[in-house]
Amino acid sequence: MKSTRIPHLVVAWALAFLLTPGLTVAMDLRAAVDQARAHDPNLEAAQFAFAAGQESARQGTALYLPQIAVTGMISYVHVNSVSTPQTNLPLAPLVGDASGSLRGFTVTLTQPIYNAAVSTGARQLKDQARLADIQFRGARQNLVLNVAQSYFGVLMAEESLALAHEQQAAIAQQLASAQARFNAGKANITDVRDAQARDQAMAAQIIAARNALEIQRQQFRSLVGVQPVALARVSDAFKPAAPEPDDVNVWTARGRAANLNVLGAQIQISISEANVDKNRIYNRPQLDLYMSYQDTSQNGGLPLLVAPDRSRQTVIGVQLSVPIFAGGGYDSKLRQAIDQKHQADAQLRATLETSDVQIRQQFLGVEVAQPQIDALEKAVVAAKSSLDATRLGETVGERTTLDVLDAQQQYFSAVQNLDAARYQYLLSRLNLVALVGALGDQDVAAVNSYLSQHPPVRPAR
Repeated sequence: MKSTRIPHLVVAWALAFLLTPGLTVAMDLRAAVDQARAHDPNLEAAQFAFAAGQESARQGTALYLPQIAVTGMISYVHVNSVSTPQTNLPLAPLVGDASGSLRGFTVTLTQPIYNAAVSTGARQLKDQARLADIQFRGARQNLVLNVAQSYFGVLMAEESLALAHEQQAAIAQQLASAQARFNAGKANITDVRDAQARDQAMAAQIIAARNALEIQRQQFRSLVGVQPVALARVSDAFKPAAPEPDDVNVWTARGRAANLNVLGAQIQISISEANVDKNRIYNRPQLDLYMSYQDTSQNGGLPLLVAPDRSRQTVIGVQLSVPIFAGGGYDSKLRQAIDQKHQADAQLRATLETSDVQIRQQFLGVEVAQPQIDALEKAVVAAKSSLDATRLGETVGERTTLDVLDAQQQYFSAVQNLDAARYQYLLSRLNLVALVGALGDQDVAAVNSYLSQHPPVRPAR
């Protein structure tokens, strides 16, 4: 018995609308990325981390600038003193019983003239600002990749469920045909039992596919902030393109120069080198320009030796400080900093190797997509022809129901493999560009051009 196959993409669209109540608005990959940028709390946290990191650069500049401080003072003083006169000077301004208050303020300014630790500290802080910028760029790239992974994950789950329902309908039709032929004495009970077994197995597979789709939908909802409904899918005119340039060595070289993880590891080395320098020069002299102005006054008749009625003092000079001994703490910090520098060197080497491997993997995923997808498209056509031939063979008694069921399974597997290869190609394109630190909106738009936005149609219930 011959059946007409409903295109599985149509079924997937219907399932999308059945699973989401109410009217919905279609969405493509670019819209999903834009929505996630406005919703994702991880990106928001990365934005604040970036802003905080940029303050490190300002703090580094501040190390070279003068430090100005103002202190104020007010206090109550009571004096009761007795002295034996040694001269003919009057004692009243000097001793006696008096009380009063002292008040005043001091302004100090310190300007580094020579401080080797300032330059290394400023370098460290500016490197930390650069690292914050790299990490923020990485967070933006990761958001795009995560959205794409979730977006295509939903599509694959929807299409897997649609294919499962379509396969279940084909099995049910085959079961009915086997039962009718058995009742007519033209088939044995084995054909019926085989179809029943496949029907039960497919029912279990549908449950698993439905659960997988729900998980994918929840992940998408958590990341993007809306339900994944009526997502644009791969268009019928899907034609994968080779990487540009089509040379893996060019891509690996770009990765070594611009991969964000590599850049971050290089900055970590610079930070650790500055830390080594800072601990190595701890005992160098420090020379600062020092200026202060002090103004104090008193009331209440305090003796002159306690406080004059008013005093102003200005001091200008240089201050030299030379560390001598710190209990061995600086020597320990220096050894620690050297070990951390070696750790950063090793981490950079590991990051470079990882970058090379990942770029080659994603490059191959893009490069082989065209022949692979061409082969899978032909495999779908061949599997459909085989299925039609097997059904025909069953009608003339040359093939069994089990043969038809196997041919159906091969056909649906071929369709699913083709879908997976197409979405994997699109993900590989995004991952390849991200691995050289260049993933941007133009790349999302390029992948989005492979998708087709079907108008939403509410299915009949």
